[in-house]
Amino acid sequence: MKLLVLILIACLVIAQAQEDLKQKETTQQESENLKDEINASNVAEGKSKSRTKEEIIKERDTLQTLLKTLNYSCIVLARMQLSRYKSELMKVIESHQTKQEQSIVWKKIYTSYVSQCQKSITYDDSVKIFSQIQSKEFKFDDYRFIYDNMSLEDYSNDKVDMHITQAEEKIWQYIQDFEKAMDSKDEEDDDSTLKRNFDLEPKVFGFSLKSVKSLQYIMFFLFVSFILFLGYIAFKKLPKQYEDQKKKRRN
Repeated sequence: MKLLVLILIACLVIAQAQEDLKQKETTQQESENLKDEINASNVAEGKSKSRTKEEIIKERDTLQTLLKTLNYSCIVLARMQLSRYKSELMKVIESHQTKQEQSIVWKKIYTSYVSQCQKSITYDDSVKIFSQIQSKEFKFDDYRFIYDNMSLEDYSNDKVDMHITQAEEKIWQYIQDFEKAMDSKDEEDDDSTLKRNFDLEPKVFGFSLKSVKSLQYIMFFLFVSFILFLGYIAFKKLPKQYEDQKKKRRN
């Protein structure tokens, strides 16, 4: 009887041990599954963050491109408008005494016309303008309304604050970048027509003083003119020298 009781106790102990082992294995498996799920979630979250970062970079680049297009379009429109009254523009600038003041006034006029355009057109308008320029379908008259309330008289002597603001300086930097981009274009490129039409720089014999090639042409022209002048003087002196020699021989 005692032996039977011991056997039953042993069986119960073994059964409990087996149950505990199964429970332990189940718990361990669940723990491993949970770790796998956590790792998979972390990987997915990492990919999600990576995609978000790429999207942010793409959006930033797109905005920068649109901003540059807007700025360049407005620079083109400002150049077109200012080129329509060069004599009036020069009169206003020359109403200021010193070269430094004239330079500041020119910068303020140019940047103010660009700024007025930036306030008046949208990004879509700027893209449309560039597209029309490339296809040679652009009509400036469609955008002249932008400058209806602008007057050069506002920049006459004693009416201008000679302080260049931070906003004006920023726009001027865009203008300088645009000028450099235009200067880098080959003269035979289609865009060179755009540059020549809106060039506001002073010229000599139709040549821009900013262009290296133009300066070379001007220097060559002056050199040839100087040689021709010397030849003319020498030609005028020869008959007189010849007559003097004849008189000396007669005497």
